[in-house]
Amino acid sequence: MEHNPIAFGQALRASRLRAGLTQRKLAEQAGVSLRTIRHIEQGQVERPRQDSIRRLAAALESRGESPWTGSGGALRIGVLGPLEAARGDEPVALGPLKQRSLFAVLALQPNEVVSREEIIDVLWGDRPPASCLNLVHTYVSGLRKLVEPSRARESGAVISLVSGGYRLTADPGELDLTRFDELVAQARRAPHGEARKELFEQALDLWRGPVLADLPPNVRQHPVAVALAGRRVTATLAYADTALAVDGAEDAIDRLRLVAHHEPLHESLHGRLMLALAAAGQQAAALRVFADIRRRLGEELGIQPGKEIRLAHGKVVEGEPVQHESRPAQLPAEVAGFVGRGEQVRALTASGASIVAITGAAGVGKTALAVHWAHRLRTRFPDGQLHVDLRGHTSGQPMRPIEALSRFLRALGVSPGRIPAGEDEAAALFRTTVADRRVLVVLDNAVDAAQTRPLLCGAAGCLTIITSRDALAGLSAAEGTHRLPLDVLAPEDARLLLTKLVGDAEPAEVAELARVSAYLPLALRVAGASIASAPHGTVAGYLAERVFPGGGDVRSAAHEAFDRSYRRLDPAARRLFRLLGFVPGPDFTAEAAAALGGDGAGRTRDLLTALGAAGLVHEPVPGRFQLHDLLREYAISLPSGDEPPAAAERLFAFYLHRADGATRLLYPHVPRLPVPQGKEPPPANEADALGWLDAERANLLAAVAQAVEYGLPSYAWRITDALRGYLCTRGYNVEGIAACQEGLRAARQEDDLAAECSMRGILGLIRYGLGDHPAAIECHTSALALARRVGDRLAEAAALHNLGRVYARTGHHADESSHYEEALEINRKAGNLHGEASALNHVGVAALALGQIAKAVECSTAALELSRELGDPDLEARSMHNLGLTHWARGELDEAIDSFSECLRIVRLIGNRNGEAPALVCLAEAHCEAGRYAEAEVRARMAIAQARASGERRDEVGGLHVVATVYLRTGHHEAAARYYRKALALAKEIGYSFGEMSVLIGLSVVDRESGRADSAVRDGERVLELVRHSGSYLLEAKVLIELAHARVALGELGQARARAGEALVFARNRGQYRDQARALVVLGLVREAAGEREGAAEAWKSALELFGKLSLPEVDDVTALLDRISGDASA
Repeated sequence: MEHNPIAFGQALRASRLRAGLTQRKLAEQAGVSLRTIRHIEQGQVERPRQDSIRRLAAALESRGESPWTGSGGALRIGVLGPLEAARGDEPVALGPLKQRSLFAVLALQPNEVVSREEIIDVLWGDRPPASCLNLVHTYVSGLRKLVEPSRARESGAVISLVSGGYRLTADPGELDLTRFDELVAQARRAPHGEARKELFEQALDLWRGPVLADLPPNVRQHPVAVALAGRRVTATLAYADTALAVDGAEDAIDRLRLVAHHEPLHESLHGRLMLALAAAGQQAAALRVFADIRRRLGEELGIQPGKEIRLAHGKVVEGEPVQHESRPAQLPAEVAGFVGRGEQVRALTASGASIVAITGAAGVGKTALAVHWAHRLRTRFPDGQLHVDLRGHTSGQPMRPIEALSRFLRALGVSPGRIPAGEDEAAALFRTTVADRRVLVVLDNAVDAAQTRPLLCGAAGCLTIITSRDALAGLSAAEGTHRLPLDVLAPEDARLLLTKLVGDAEPAEVAELARVSAYLPLALRVAGASIASAPHGTVAGYLAERVFPGGGDVRSAAHEAFDRSYRRLDPAARRLFRLLGFVPGPDFTAEAAAALGGDGAGRTRDLLTALGAAGLVHEPVPGRFQLHDLLREYAISLPSGDEPPAAAERLFAFYLHRADGATRLLYPHVPRLPVPQGKEPPPANEADALGWLDAERANLLAAVAQAVEYGLPSYAWRITDALRGYLCTRGYNVEGIAACQEGLRAARQEDDLAAECSMRGILGLIRYGLGDHPAAIECHTSALALARRVGDRLAEAAALHNLGRVYARTGHHADESSHYEEALEINRKAGNLHGEASALNHVGVAALALGQIAKAVECSTAALELSRELGDPDLEARSMHNLGLTHWARGELDEAIDSFSECLRIVRLIGNRNGEAPALVCLAEAHCEAGRYAEAEVRARMAIAQARASGERRDEVGGLHVVATVYLRTGHHEAAARYYRKALALAKEIGYSFGEMSVLIGLSVVDRESGRADSAVRDGERVLELVRHSGSYLLEAKVLIELAHARVALGELGQARARAGEALVFARNRGQYRDQARALVVLGLVREAAGEREGAAEAWKSALELFGKLSLPEVDDVTALLDRISGDASA
């Protein structure tokens, strides 16, 4: 039997949904990549690997499901929105309206007998024709021919004749209402949290509108349809409750608005919407919802709001609902067997200080005390506990404050795109974020006061605990600092600690060992572990092995303990311990240690177990090992001969090849430098790849930072280059800049131009993401020059492409276009099809910005075809998005909405969350232009929420712009101005000139319609100058039209006529049909004001014809203008 990839994908998806699994969960349970599942479900895998099929089958069968229950030929039926039917990818036309209505009644009640009487009642009500039974039979026969052409002459398998009526037979996976009910049931069974939220989202995503929205009222109001609509409301309320519990207020708002629009009198929906708005910080909007529904209830039903919505109103007014915030819990586990320090803990607790500095010698137990005390206090700080090792005394460089700030801000829920790269700005944002919150911060191993100062909270409800070998004299008591100089343990506490480790059989010897160990906790723990791990170890025997007489100070005591434990090891364990001193990062795995030592993983694990038992290596979490700073210093001090350089290169090569394998899987199309052949196996799937990169990020960056010092400069740029896609897409901007600077230093040292080109390019991408456009242009220009010097054509194309992106954002569209065109030519000559498709997309976008719509259509269409040939859904989504933009520019709103909807479907299918916001913005704008304002606002607010989550702030500008325009078009000028100003401030902040100009046009309209036409003219002329200077010709007709309106309002008809004429010629020449029609409207207004009624009527008739062709809502407005002028003439 020939494999049908579409059928296989549909069957797999149906079984996965029945099993209650997301794509990611199924990937994890089956041990296959997330991308594999996505591509199979999309029907893009012609021949899935047998091993993958077996793994998927096993995972599904463990949940009581089989993936082979679907068929590509099965009929799929949709009633959750307009009625639809399809077989495979082909829609099935269901015939005339009565026939479709009959099919809908059967589909509402699958696998049940629907009587002829019920059918007749729905189709004709109280006045059925005499031939109604024959007509029902005719409709059923017609439906059978359409849905089952091979069985037209017999009782069909889908629609069958049963005594007294008809039955539609459908499997659960074939009817969307059945899938909806199943998913809701799964969501209710799921535990509270993200899993439950995701299942409700899957269920609600099946809805395309009200039940059977395209059919007559007698079908839509069938009791089963009404009940189904009620189940949607119930599911939406349950979803909102779940979302609000897991930091999902914005998501809840979007879903609630969508359903509340169709249920304007439903109090529970509007009550939940109020709470969600308040939780998102939109108290004013929440109160507007209350005012609106109270008015509607009074006007339409003559009643006051009920108890539930009044309670919600009270909570909003009193400020009870607050935004759910990220609550990090980063404290390390408590040190096992912590003893003593009771007096110090009491003193710290009694101090009431907001900053506590625990200082003292290495190994004295500063970190143990800080963590112990922090655990005792954590319930006092419910908004989170932060911890960072500032690496003040490691072999590498101490952590820069900006790195710690970046970590803290991420943990507190700040999106990566909003985290500044500058230390002062990041510190200010940190203080703002923790203001009015109760947060505990532990700054461990600080090098000095200067390192900690930017990390201080400054909030009254927060506590910062600092540990350092330094006295931290720079932190004053006036700042609320309480100092605790920490000494060694008291003798009795030292004896108790040793007794816990070795037992109480030798009390005198334990007391002596505590004394010679100078009562230093680290030395005591190492000695105790060494004794306890020896087969017949005794304290007396350990004391007899003294290697050298103690020097009387804590460092000598520590080294003496280390030396005894070290000498008890076998030679292989000693060798590994010596080499571990050269590990550059804060921790390591057994695999990394195996690479360092050149041994097998199994043997290395055994050696690490021996080192752990001896107290020389610590395993804070399973599988990850650390050395205390003093132990690292001791290991490095031991004679190692000429081994360290070779061992370090083995470790660096391990990091490079593992990073390269992971990023090639995650970012296959990202350009990269060649990597020498390695032996490391690639990750099994995307989840493993990302997990490894996240776990090893600090070690990889430490290797980059110390590569030159280790005499391995090429690894500084090679590892950074391998991490390009990861650093840029995951928002590790601060870390990425530091890595690139190290890579640049190494590349210059080695005079490697290709490496320097790569580092410049990555720096440019990061600076672009941060909105630092001048720096991005400088970096990419340098990269372009270097690529040309070394003759790397693909690197040249990448640099040109990246420059085009910056010029696009800054509104220099001619420069944008020329760079993209050059990149396209290089990719074509190189045979780089993926690069060609990407460049075609961007050439099309640039053409659109320049008003070259025909060229934009040509490029976007070619990119779409090529992306489909390549089987790349991400590229296909971008191409579909750009094609939608061309339709939008021409005023073809239905086609634009179709394109944007398909783009949104694809990005959601492949899990590209960053692709959702731009699609939602464009969908919102298209709906707004079409006059569907409620839908536009819902989509725009969804876009804003998604943009804030992803850090893509241009889309946030776009979403705010659409919300403002909705308010403008519905007569709420004050609200419109407020949102336009928000969008304007953000556009200026990020240097988004196109967005800035678009918003300024909107503000000009607000001014004119608010009676400030002179201000509208002044601002409009300034925007026109900006538009022409930047080459943003897509906006030129719009601003000219608005200027013409403003001049008409001022009575300046000559200038108004000139601007309207310019707009008309401009729009007509560029195929901007909507703007052409709007120019004709304002031209008609000019002519009317000048007494030229015939000329006005001529212009408006032409506009009416264009608006009619485009199905735009302005048809009614223009018709009213024509009626007005006709009435005036007749009068």
